Amino acid sequence: MAVPSGLAAVDHIILLMLENRSFDHMCGMLYAPTNPPPFDQPPRGQPFDGVAGKNLSNPIPCGVPGSEHKIVPVGLAIDPHTPVPDPGEEYPHVNTQLFGTINPPENSRPPFRPPYNLPDNPPDAPPMNGFVRDYVEVLREQRIPVTYDNYKVIMEVFPPTMVPVISHLARQYAVSDRFFCSVPTQTLPNRSFALAAASSGFSVNQPYYQWVHNDVETIFNRIQDAGKPDLTWRVYFDSEDIVPLTGLLLPRTWRHLFTNFSHMDRFYEDIRTGNLPSFSVVEPRLFTHHNRNDQHPPYSVWAGERLIYDIYQALSHGPKWAKTLFLITYDEHGGTFDHVPPPKAVPPCPDAPLGQMDFGFDRLGIRVPMVLVSPLIEPGTVFRAKDDQGNEVPLDHASIVKTVTARFGLPSLTARDAVAADFGGALTLVEPRRDLPEIPTPPTVIEPWSAGAPPSGLLQAATGILSARLHLPAPLFTAAEEALDFLRGFVTRLDDFIDGK
Repeated sequence: MAVPSGLAAVDHIILLMLENRSFDHMCGMLYAPTNPPPFDQPPRGQPFDGVAGKNLSNPIPCGVPGSEHKIVPVGLAIDPHTPVPDPGEEYPHVNTQLFGTINPPENSRPPFRPPYNLPDNPPDAPPMNGFVRDYVEVLREQRIPVTYDNYKVIMEVFPPTMVPVISHLARQYAVSDRFFCSVPTQTLPNRSFALAAASSGFSVNQPYYQWVHNDVETIFNRIQDAGKPDLTWRVYFDSEDIVPLTGLLLPRTWRHLFTNFSHMDRFYEDIRTGNLPSFSVVEPRLFTHHNRNDQHPPYSVWAGERLIYDIYQALSHGPKWAKTLFLITYDEHGGTFDHVPPPKAVPPCPDAPLGQMDFGFDRLGIRVPMVLVSPLIEPGTVFRAKDDQGNEVPLDHASIVKTVTARFGLPSLTARDAVAADFGGALTLVEPRRDLPEIPTPPTVIEPWSAGAPPSGLLQAATGILSARLHLPAPLFTAAEEALDFLRGFVTRLDDFIDGK
């Protein structure tokens, strides 16, 4: 199997997957001519599909306070916590965001019923006109006043000056404006697709116990089964999270929890000593409220900016930088606005029955950022993949799997990644660049620990999956401290967990 020319010089692929931000929300203003220098310069002779210069808006539902404005136009975010509160992200919420429909009418909140807010005859290209409508329902469900000022935040995007690290890296290396999440829904299905190109038919996070049965083969298994001493993998996670989400989500990795999962201090040591694996996954801090750096709303994007900065500084000053490809992306859009309709997709198992909530996995989710960082990439690159005939093809999370399999000569996992495009076309330089672009230090932010705060959705997911795996009743925690104590107790039972007891 021939290695794509752009990937042939890459020995180390690192994936950092952050949380819940759309492309327009994070990068839509990246190349706007109204930006201050250096963000006012156009990309390197390529198109860029952001929000600048476009008349983009969403309608305000009739009867909603502030409806005299009729629309909410795209605006600029000035608060790094935007949007507050956290938007809807489950499959029915995303359908409302895509199509502007709540179908049947009682589906404005759970429990959701068929057709899960899909219109009766959905068009191939969603109108992307329901973000405000869905966010109004989120405000109502959380008993937050429905005012124009409260719901207009869902249409706000960050200027590059608010997110300078990811913006500089996107400009100094590459960004793809045709990268979509794999499923129009929330975290766990999309993270599964990013590493397995499938999610066992699951289209929402809950019930959490279902992920014990997510017995899909993963890219890690492909690497392991190749039996090549120089082909290796590792997952790095924050010690404050106690357990890795990737390990919980993908049962076929459980047997490797002792050998291939490490804390972040090991990651930085492996960079410094030149011992990076062939493929690495870096998890941000996902579970705790204290200094959470995954950028999940309503946590500050600046904490995640610091994580990206630290990783880039370590990699670019490490001994293997010339042969490294660093991928920065997000698992899902998290309910934040984007204007590009997601395209159709190849189901991972075309002959399988419809999945959870009657979803056929035949269309992609909403655009999310994909920033590609490597000294083999020309500055100012906007990457769009093309097929052999020169036609543009969309990229999605399965493209991560495809890039790893293409580089290291591994078989595909599912029909989705078999037809996916890889990122090799972004690496156009024969010799690695000798310059090292200066990336600004991000603002400092400290998210204080909030005693008694309820566990986050992902922390609930972690405890729910573990409870199912250990054949325990699902615990109902009222505070994050209790849930974290449960995870600490689990660590003492790791042997039993690995043995399947």
